[in-house]
Amino acid sequence: MRPLARSRGLTLVELLVAMSIGLVVVGAMAALYVRTAQSNRQLEALARLQESARYAFEVLGYDIRLAGYTGCYVPNQPTAANFVKNGANYWWSNINQPLYGQDEAADNNAAGDSGFPKVAPGAYGPKALRGDTLVVLRANMEDNLGTVGDYYLDTGTISFTDPNGTGFKKGSLLLLTDCRSQTVLFQKTGPADPAPTAPIEHAVGMGSPLSPGNCVTDLYVTSTCPVSSGPTLSGSTPTPPAPMNVNGARLAALSAHAYYLRASPYKYPNSSQSIPALYRQTLGTTSGQVSTTAEELVSGVTDLQIQYGLGSITDGKSEITSYSNASEVTDWSKVLAVRVTLTLESPDDSVRADSQSFRLGNGATLSDRRLRRSYTTTFGIRNRLTVPPPVQTPSSPPIYGS
Repeated sequence: MRPLARSRGLTLVELLVAMSIGLVVVGAMAALYVRTAQSNRQLEALARLQESARYAFEVLGYDIRLAGYTGCYVPNQPTAANFVKNGANYWWSNINQPLYGQDEAADNNAAGDSGFPKVAPGAYGPKALRGDTLVVLRANMEDNLGTVGDYYLDTGTISFTDPNGTGFKKGSLLLLTDCRSQTVLFQKTGPADPAPTAPIEHAVGMGSPLSPGNCVTDLYVTSTCPVSSGPTLSGSTPTPPAPMNVNGARLAALSAHAYYLRASPYKYPNSSQSIPALYRQTLGTTSGQVSTTAEELVSGVTDLQIQYGLGSITDGKSEITSYSNASEVTDWSKVLAVRVTLTLESPDDSVRADSQSFRLGNGATLSDRRLRRSYTTTFGIRNRLTVPPPVQTPSSPPIYGS
């Protein structure tokens, strides 16, 4: 009878080979996991950047497309009559320049740190971090569009019908247009009650730097204070025009927004550095006076570059001949489109596997592991790109008189 074969285990060489193969497999799986996780972080960061850019362009685009809109089309109206006292000195009331921008300076800070948007006093204005800046003025179509009742220009108040039932607050800047021949900008000086049936007073002066009041009492010139548009003042107070009924004219609040980049109050993870963000300075009222409020729109916007499409309209057709920086624009009424480039970055400094350099529009270079993308969109200004046919309405003199 043959003896049973003795049981044998693994030799040292076999054990080492098996461990080596196992380590290779585990290492490959670990590397695959790391690369997959890194790719997922990049895809997630990229999706967030795209979503933020889409939202920013939606907000910017809505404003830019309606720049200079006063509530309805007024044929052959070059500018609105600005009856706000020294209205051209404030970025939020210079209605004769409803679209205005400024380039970033070469010192890595916006040229408007102390002067843009143009404000008085300067402490009330926004302070930009970097990138270009943009101001857009238009009629506020979201909140109110009242219709003026039986109103004659020899009276000191306006009655109107408000479809939304909210009224206008005291100190609000309002646009009044008859949709025939003229539009005027003025400030509501009373009463304080914003009820929809309350009449609107527009007296001269308010006594506050941010609530300058009006140069007129009855929406025609009755004083010699400067008016940026409308009738030319010469010598003594002109004779008021005959009373004119503007029943049916539209009345809307002025929307004024200034877009710029600013350091937000939020910090990068594990860092004391503030995250840059796209901000919007918004016109409003506080205690019966004009006020501006800064609101953060999109976080992580590290650069804002804007160019302006210049051209002309011939035979009802618009043609953009060139895109220029703000410093190259000599006539802002010739701007037909605005090209906006936003650069966004991820807050996480470990999205990329290696550090990479990114050059901003001002020439500065950022080097880190954050993911950055630049997005560009062009917006046309609707009331400048198209010329609707003249409105067929009875002829009427301008609502500020002749």
